[in-house]
Amino acid sequence: MGDIFLQEICIKNINIILEVMAMKKYKIIFSFLVIFLLILLLFQSNLSQAKNHFEVEIGTSYSHSSNNRLNVSGYSVVEVVNVGKLEVRKIRRDILTSNLKLRYKNEKSSLELVIPYQVQRENIIKYADTTENGEPTEEIKTSHGIGDITVNLQTDLRNENTKFNLGIKTTTGKEYGDNTDLRFGTNYYGIKVGVSHIKQIDPVVLFGSTNYFWNIEKNNFNPGDTFQYSLGLAYALSQNLSINTRIEHSITTSTFQKDKKIIGSSLNSSSIYLGTSYVNQKESALDFLVGVGLSEDSADFSFQINKPYYF
Repeated sequence: MGDIFLQEICIKNINIILEVMAMKKYKIIFSFLVIFLLILLLFQSNLSQAKNHFEVEIGTSYSHSSNNRLNVSGYSVVEVVNVGKLEVRKIRRDILTSNLKLRYKNEKSSLELVIPYQVQRENIIKYADTTENGEPTEEIKTSHGIGDITVNLQTDLRNENTKFNLGIKTTTGKEYGDNTDLRFGTNYYGIKVGVSHIKQIDPVVLFGSTNYFWNIEKNNFNPGDTFQYSLGLAYALSQNLSINTRIEHSITTSTFQKDKKIIGSSLNSSSIYLGTSYVNQKESALDFLVGVGLSEDSADFSFQINKPYYF
């Protein structure tokens, strides 16, 4: 039954990828990547956890968000009458990301390299007075590229339950294909500093973390910093199956250009996640996570699948 469930998840991922991609010349590339991931997932039972320190984690995630925007160009005669152009935009954004994580672990520390590759599609529908006859118009932007590579270091503080986190974000984000103004990186170096802690109360494990992201200013442009925290718990249903849930909240300060604040650039994002983890008889794990946005700046829906391998 578990294999049937796994196959259904993989088939859904393939359908989502084919819907997201609009450019035929890239379908072969991404189909190959998805088939490769599918093979790894289907044959997970053939790989077991080894005793050395090297780990490779392959994951894929999908997120969907939508919002409506009202643009008014003109002047008001009275409060309820506007003379000029009225434009309503509905923006739908789909993002599919594949992450390759290379990790080295010892008894007290771990060093991780994260390489993301992203496919993004934006569908912009414009209503009301967008054309001469008032008919709505549609614009679709689709592209793909490598994201910002990050390096993360985690080490024990007082004991193995409390850890110090340090991360460095690069500016490797690059778009391939047509010039669609879609970004696959922030173009700013960043540093993350944080602390995480877990507490075990059988059969429940409580966990939480706090992190501060410093985005380094460049060319008189300060993209703002982010404070993030998360709280959650994991519950063991059996020896091989567990469920977990957590809430994640991040606050990003306003962006400044030449010491002038850009109005409306601050962000307040919060999401709740529900996940499950399955470990087979050979100690090979598979993690699945679903997220729902709680604020306007969060993705409406997201899911993740992660599979670690040990060598």
